[in-house]
Amino acid sequence: MRTSHKRPTLTPAQVVARRLRTVREKQGKTQADVALALNALGYPLDRSAIARAEKAERKVTTDELVYFALALGVSPATLLCLDDDDDNDMAVVPSWSLLPQMVRKWLTFKSPVLYEGGPNEANYWNNAPATYQRAAQRWPVVTAIANEVDWMRESAGRLPGNAITVATHLQKLRSLVDAACTAVVSDLEPGERKALWWDTQGRPLPPGVSPNDEAAD
Repeated sequence: MRTSHKRPTLTPAQVVARRLRTVREKQGKTQADVALALNALGYPLDRSAIARAEKAERKVTTDELVYFALALGVSPATLLCLDDDDDNDMAVVPSWSLLPQMVRKWLTFKSPVLYEGGPNEANYWNNAPATYQRAAQRWPVVTAIANEVDWMRESAGRLPGNAITVATHLQKLRSLVDAACTAVVSDLEPGERKALWWDTQGRPLPPGVSPNDEAAD
């Protein structure tokens, strides 16, 4: 979601600086530990340079962002996304900013950032990996049907007099969900199915979303 600057904001460089420190501290690592990891990766950077990067006193290059992510064992997107409970947004232009959730969706091929005079939504999806393009075309339908199924399931418990009718609709909707899920998966290229996670009912979850259970092959 795009917002006006009603909440405190950080520039993208400041976001990276904060995330470098937050992720490192969450893992119980020191700046010296990160320096050793970077050196092992063939990208030597001393502790003082890391300290300055964490204070946003030194800009992190694209190469460094990738190596920092490798050293910390996270996705580069993690270093560009604030935690959902962070009080700050990412300042994009002087007039508006992005909530942490929006930045995450933008970086993980789930939702474009649209603004007046900018590229349209097609640009975002046409330049996304093929797996995400195809899933994005069908997933809104799957989600809408699944939400309807959930509503019907809840209604069955509240309206015992309509239980048979509700159960009938529930069965039909479940069939639609299964058909839609099959369409999503069948449209994937060989090997691309492993890019999707699966829920406990064996249905594919949207790209980038993982359940608590381990993914099935």
